[in-house]
Amino acid sequence: MSLTDIFGCVGGALVLLYASLWIPILGPLLTLLSPLLFLSYATKLGLQRGLILAVLSVMAVTVISGLTGHRQAVVFCVEFSFLGIVLSELFRRKFTLGFTITTALGAMTVFGAIMLLGLGAAQGLGPSEMVTTLIKEQLQPTVQLYRDLGAPVENGGGTDGYAEIFVKTLIRIYPSLMIIGMGLVIWFNVMLAGPIFKRLGLAYPQFQPGDRWQVPERLIWFLIIAGFGSLLAAGTLQIVAINLLIILAVVYFFQGLSIAIFYLNKYNLPLTLKIIFYFLITIQQFFMLLLAILGVFDQWLDFRRIRKNQTD
Repeated sequence: MSLTDIFGCVGGALVLLYASLWIPILGPLLTLLSPLLFLSYATKLGLQRGLILAVLSVMAVTVISGLTGHRQAVVFCVEFSFLGIVLSELFRRKFTLGFTITTALGAMTVFGAIMLLGLGAAQGLGPSEMVTTLIKEQLQPTVQLYRDLGAPVENGGGTDGYAEIFVKTLIRIYPSLMIIGMGLVIWFNVMLAGPIFKRLGLAYPQFQPGDRWQVPERLIWFLIIAGFGSLLAAGTLQIVAINLLIILAVVYFFQGLSIAIFYLNKYNLPLTLKIIFYFLITIQQFFMLLLAILGVFDQWLDFRRIRKNQTD
């Protein structure tokens, strides 16, 4: 491991993790590329040296955060370096795309829960109290902006009253939002690693084409159970069912998106139409719902005839 590798990884981590402070809008997106940095170096240098670079990066970020007061960067550095190391080991073992993302997501969920418990214990807070504190910290700038603008509020509830209701709602679905968010980060880094690894001459697994990805058939039963549970259960069971339903809805959305991409590629539609299609998905929730429904019914209708071809 050369000094170039050390300065490249540590310096790159500092740039990416603090990009959200320096660059508006685009900065947070660059921060989400941090796992790809650690993934690249761990793939290039191996597990042991990748861990050393991760530790050095965390130490550097901790020092800078102590000077700037941006302590959240330390948490991001720990989580994203861990994710990069995990992905490098999954890449080395050449698992399927679905197994790679699912395993990385499971590892990050456990790791994130441990970190949440640890941070809460250090501040004398329980898990729910820690989550409430984090959400309120994120919402405080928005609430203050509404106060400064003198935004009208109906029914005399006040801005703080609406913020409190919003916080309580977010707390109920916080686990699913965190899992979905981390899943998207993992998927984004895995997909982007393909062309970057090719340019760097690094080994990249031969995943199946994205337009042929499909959800395991038995997962539909969990969706059905979660749907009934969110309507009929109460208390903790209902909250668990709601979170599971949200997560599975996103999973089936991606299956529906995979079906749509399959037919876009099959009929070789022009790039302009593809851009319009993706744009409509981004701005119109109806299309997201439609794709999720499409993904669900693909379990029985097999729109791409994948299962039929496998049987033949």
